[in-house]
Amino acid sequence: MGSQNHLIKSYNGSRRIIPILVAWVMTIGWGACVAGERAPSNCKSERVYNTLIVYGQDQAASGPPLEPLDPVDNTLTFRQEAADFFSQEWGVPFPDVSNPSDQFLPLGCSPSVDCDYLWRMVQVPEEINYQVFALDYQGSPPWRHRMPITNTRVVDKSAIVIALRDVMNEGGTETVYPTIFQNSIIAFGFYILTATDRRGIDFALERIDYSSQQPILSNPYGWTPIPCKLKSELFGEGLVRGGATGSAPVPEGLFNFINTMTFPVSLTQKDPNERAKCKNIRRSDQ
Repeated sequence: MGSQNHLIKSYNGSRRIIPILVAWVMTIGWGACVAGERAPSNCKSERVYNTLIVYGQDQAASGPPLEPLDPVDNTLTFRQEAADFFSQEWGVPFPDVSNPSDQFLPLGCSPSVDCDYLWRMVQVPEEINYQVFALDYQGSPPWRHRMPITNTRVVDKSAIVIALRDVMNEGGTETVYPTIFQNSIIAFGFYILTATDRRGIDFALERIDYSSQQPILSNPYGWTPIPCKLKSELFGEGLVRGGATGSAPVPEGLFNFINTMTFPVSLTQKDPNERAKCKNIRRSDQ
C-alpha cells in the first residue's frame, strides 16, 4: 500500500493521467489472451482452465499394493470426514470413527458373517507413488507451463470401502447409482503434490482432497474409469478424469494408469475471478 499523504497538486495532475493509464492497461494487458502477445482471433476464453495436472504410472502391479495408512494421517478428523462422506453420499455406515485401525469390518460383522463392505485406511507406498508428467498452474509463474516435469509426484492416502456383494445404494447418489456392485471400490482421501529439489530433499507443494464420483469397478482386461471430485485450498474445486487399462500390450497382471486433474470442475466454465489467457496453435505460414 502506498502512502496516502499525497500533495493535492500531484493528485490533481495524476487524475488526468489515471483514466488514460487504466484504459491502456485494459486494452493492452487484460484484453489480450496472451500477455505480451497479440491475442489469437479465435481465442475462446471460456475454455481455459486454471490448473491442469497430468499424472500416472506405467506398468503398475494389478491392484496397486497398498499399505496401512500412516498413523500421522489416520486422525479422528480424517476418519470423521470419511464417515460423513460415505454415509451421506453412498449410505455406507462407518464402523467406529474412534477406532484408529487400518482394516476392519462393519459393526455386527465378522469373517464368518456375511457383510456388505470391508473398510480399509490405506496409502500407496512411497516407492511407487504416481509420477507427475505435466503441471500448469496459471496462478503462479514458477508453476506455469511445467511440461514435461520430472521431479514431482503424487502421494495418495485414503479411506476406502470395498463392496463384498451387490448392495443397494441408500445415499445421496442412489438415483444415479442405485446399486453398488460387488468388488466396487469407493474412496475418500487426499493427494499430496510432492517435489524433490536439487539437493534431493522432498517438499510438499499442495494437498488436494478427493472423493469418488462413482464406484470404481476394476476391469483387468479393459478400461477402468476413475473419476473423482477434487478440492484444494490453492486450486479450488476440480475433477479427475482418466483411469487405468489392463488390456494388451500391457503384460498380464499389470496396468497403465493415467489421470488428469483440472480446475475448475467444468472445462467450459472459467473462474470469473480470473483473467483468461490462452495460446493457440498457428499455421507455420502465419
